[in-house]
Amino acid sequence: MRDSYRTIQLPPRPVPSWIPADEEIFAIGDVHGRAGALGCCLTDIAARPQVKGVRRTIIFLGDILDRGPASLEAADLVVRAKDLARADLALLLPGNHELMYADAVAGMPSLWLMNGGIDVMQEVDRDWRDLPWADAMRAVERSMPAGFTDHIRAAPSYLVVGDILFVHAGLDPSVAPNVHLARRRPHSNDDLHWAWIRRSFLEWSGGWTWDAGSSRYGWGSTLVVHGHSPAITHTLSASTLSLANGDAVDRFRRVCLDAGSARLDQIAWAHFYRQDDTTMLQISAAAAVPNVDPSDLFF
Repeated sequence: MRDSYRTIQLPPRPVPSWIPADEEIFAIGDVHGRAGALGCCLTDIAARPQVKGVRRTIIFLGDILDRGPASLEAADLVVRAKDLARADLALLLPGNHELMYADAVAGMPSLWLMNGGIDVMQEVDRDWRDLPWADAMRAVERSMPAGFTDHIRAAPSYLVVGDILFVHAGLDPSVAPNVHLARRRPHSNDDLHWAWIRRSFLEWSGGWTWDAGSSRYGWGSTLVVHGHSPAITHTLSASTLSLANGDAVDRFRRVCLDAGSARLDQIAWAHFYRQDDTTMLQISAAAAVPNVDPSDLFF
């Protein structure tokens, strides 16, 4: 059984992007119902000294729900994150799992159940299969924290702070960012959607600074911070070195904060802040530590 967590951190490093001197950003990657790890993240952020005159913002990169054991509790922590992390602002950018959930609640065809929604249904009512679908979905929506579903519907697809763009899955290197990020909601399962894109985004090494004159991306100071595609596929408690896989700044001008929470009890997060005239990045993670039964130590 796992019920304790430890924090793993990479050393702070400079990045070529710019953020205002009066801003610090904590971006939290995919959660997938890992409420214990999320609580650890928020506690660690709250323990960071606050700087007078600097606004502390929490940005969730989406996929709060599904797969893991405690989606309802995780959603509640997101709603209360501002107070729990001693932040001035907390924002949720929806992931593909939130969009699928919102589609299901609205009665539209959705891939939600086969993509982890069953885990949420089981949390709400283990006998949900005996209910009419509409009643079952109403029960799920009522079980979510107040305003959570409405927030998903109203939330923007991305956020830009200085030269840093935060989005769930990534950008499409073949089209302008304003076109890509405006792709419609409710959404279809589109491999190029900002909540679904993988390969073409992950393999692009040409930079993410958009040049309107040439209508193409180029190498520059723009940094994309995203989740959705696991950068870490091993348990961090066993191998902390893989946390560095999330730092793809120098090669791809991006930071991936998906620590594999769909399968592993761990969540990655990043702190962006100014140090003199330099923007700094520190990547951290909360990882579950297995409880050991003393009897297992004897053979």
